[in-house]
Amino acid sequence: MATLHIDKIIAEKVNQDDLIRLLETVIDEEMQRPEAEMNCDLIDQCVDALLEMRQDRDHLAVMVPLMQDKAFLHLIQRKAGNTARLNGAARGALIAAAILASTISVNAMVDAAFDYNILEHIGKAISASVLGPEIIGGEDDVDEPTTVPGTTEKSESTTAPERTTANGETATRQPEQTTTAAAVTQPTTTTPTEREQESTTKKEPTTKKVTGDNVHHKPTQPDRPEETTKAVRVIGFNAQLGESFKSHYIYGEQLSYDGLTLTADWSDGTTKPVALKNCTYTTQVNMNRTADVTLNILYKGFLVEIPITVRPNEETRESTICQTDRYDYLLCKAGAYITAYRGTAKELICNVVDGNRIFAIADEVFRKHTELTTVELPYVTYVGAKAFAGCTALTQAELPKLQQLGEEAFAGCKALAEAETGDSLTHIGRRAFAETALQRLRLGKGVTVIPEGLCNDCTHLESVRLQGQVTEIGSWAFEGCDRLKTVTGTEHLRRVGDYAFSDCQAVTFAFPAQLEVAGENAFYFCRQLQIGALPQSIKSIGKRAFAYCPGLTEVRLPAGIAVVPEEAFRATNAKTIVLPEGVERIEAGAFESCKATVITVPGTVKYIGKRGLYSVLLRDVRFNCLSPVMEEQALYNSNRLVVQCYLGTTPYQYAKANQIKVELKQDLPEVIPGIDD
Repeated sequence: MATLHIDKIIAEKVNQDDLIRLLETVIDEEMQRPEAEMNCDLIDQCVDALLEMRQDRDHLAVMVPLMQDKAFLHLIQRKAGNTARLNGAARGALIAAAILASTISVNAMVDAAFDYNILEHIGKAISASVLGPEIIGGEDDVDEPTTVPGTTEKSESTTAPERTTANGETATRQPEQTTTAAAVTQPTTTTPTEREQESTTKKEPTTKKVTGDNVHHKPTQPDRPEETTKAVRVIGFNAQLGESFKSHYIYGEQLSYDGLTLTADWSDGTTKPVALKNCTYTTQVNMNRTADVTLNILYKGFLVEIPITVRPNEETRESTICQTDRYDYLLCKAGAYITAYRGTAKELICNVVDGNRIFAIADEVFRKHTELTTVELPYVTYVGAKAFAGCTALTQAELPKLQQLGEEAFAGCKALAEAETGDSLTHIGRRAFAETALQRLRLGKGVTVIPEGLCNDCTHLESVRLQGQVTEIGSWAFEGCDRLKTVTGTEHLRRVGDYAFSDCQAVTFAFPAQLEVAGENAFYFCRQLQIGALPQSIKSIGKRAFAYCPGLTEVRLPAGIAVVPEEAFRATNAKTIVLPEGVERIEAGAFESCKATVITVPGTVKYIGKRGLYSVLLRDVRFNCLSPVMEEQALYNSNRLVVQCYLGTTPYQYAKANQIKVELKQDLPEVIPGIDD
């Protein structure tokens, strides 16, 4: 492949040469043709001719990619419709740049003309020919901040990783970080004969490592004509990593160049500092994917490469990517952190790899391995999100040392009938056992919080044993478990989230005396649950929290609750209902169909919603409030109901309008004028 480097001044002069214009026009026209009709041989001949004409102008050849790459030509051809907006000179300049300029110029010009970024979308074609897939440039790049969106990286899940085997043999190894790096490369002059050879043979750019293993540069040959050899030019580019420079990252952290010092060596013997903003450098790295990444910094044709790593968590921050036939893993001080599994075993013992104990399973490692029936993880302390999700044949999982279980770790395991955890388990992620065939669940002493949706829609679940002092059950934890009969270890509960036991019609457990929060539908339709009196510790009640709970027999709201939520106590067996001063709203259906016969409405009440006090058993409603808003059917219109209220007040008017008996209270605080009985 012919290679050449032209500075911007020369590139601008290309359009003034009639012959070059002609060749460019031929290339342009060919690339406008349909793919099947494109004459690639003709394009190649025009390219060769252009290169030969440039030989006398540029004596220093450097690698320039995509000279004759058909994928690149095809890319341009597919986007060629946009060139209709350009005049002939602009199109010629674009083609000249694509053939003769540096890769970074090609990318910029094609991106501008065709709205297509070469470096991102044809990385393979570029990688085969250029200095690197993210950072390419030359000495004549202007000293303005230029950034590029990619990096050279090696992902642990897609690339043969570096690993150290159990017996000490090293296949490849991640280099140690060095704190100082310096390199000087003298430019060389290429004879016309050498340039002729370069036009037909692809040469890889030379790479020279510096004092450390992890920082080196790939020098390009500065494009200085022989007649300007006395001009001061850059002959080396150096990087020094300070103590604050970060080389090892974990998911979610931001890329930083803090602690990096750059200097350039000049041909007059001086060394000068270089600002990062005056270089072309890597600005974007995927910080949520495990990989070994190379940061590229380009200045005046010299490239510095700085390796960094991205890992899942603190424990794996300085780990090494490794691989076997069955596993991909990260080797760190604690052992092997499994990141991928390629096996097909039905009964799996996941204990060691390359002689290293397996201590952790990353997210989704065994997901949808439907062949798995049993798995033993004797040393595993951490299981990531969805690690075994969708393993529909899995019947047994033994994790005696488990400490953390990720969200949806076993979700959708349709054959998993029983789960038992040791006392070392302290954290469980949301929906960890959702939609499984669990019949029995036992959680050890370390678990004090039941997460959201833990056993959501486990329609076969019958018993749950909580051995720790569980203080909170998250939303939807046991929603839809219509066969759930017993839950033990609930005495210490203080918070029960939305829909936690919704529709658990058969469930029974010791109702917590210190309950503070009952979320929306928390105990909805728990028809066998024996609650007794509402705990006086209650501070927050959600909609329908106790609806259709016959086991609730007494409601004495504690002070501090201003709103009785919608249908909160609907259809309970509460024969005693006491509302303290401070209650302002009784929402729709709040006490509908309760068993109470007498209710006193505090003077602070401002609103009573539809069916708020609607009960056929209610015989006496005593209003201490004067002007609450009362929606229709706030009370059941019974000929046995008596409303006690003050003359002329809103309750008085409501009773009269609905033909409800009224008993006037005699101690009216003030007479409302304009009202007559």
